[in-house]
Amino acid sequence: VYNLKDLYKQYKDEPNFKQVANLIRITNQDAQSAAQESNSNSSSESHSSSSEGKVTRANVIDKVEEYEGHKLDTSTYTYKEPEQKSDGSWGFSFVDKSGDLAGSYIVNADGSVEKFDSKGQPE
Repeated sequence: VYNLKDLYKQYKDEPNFKQVANLIRITNQDAQSAAQESNSNSSSESHSSSSEGKVTRANVIDKVEEYEGHKLDTSTYTYKEPEQKSDGSWGFSFVDKSGDLAGSYIVNADGSVEKFDSKGQPE
């Protein structure tokens, strides 16, 4: 959980601030409803190949790891919870251990992955 004022102060002068800001989601979803959503996904779906089927919260990370060709580096970065956008795509950002934005990913509804650097530039 991050303070939006701090994020704004730190990144407001970045050329692609608006693009990165659009990846931030503010929700009132509590832990119980998140757990219910997680439990409603079948275990086979959460372990399915990331190249198959619909993009869901359960397989967003799998699709990014397939795109990268390796597991995400959780010892160096902290990955935020994926959030679904109105167009059906899923997005999430990641920060370094100091809390500085390091980049973000968008997984489109068709399963294609887009990666952005800390300034919102496509990689």
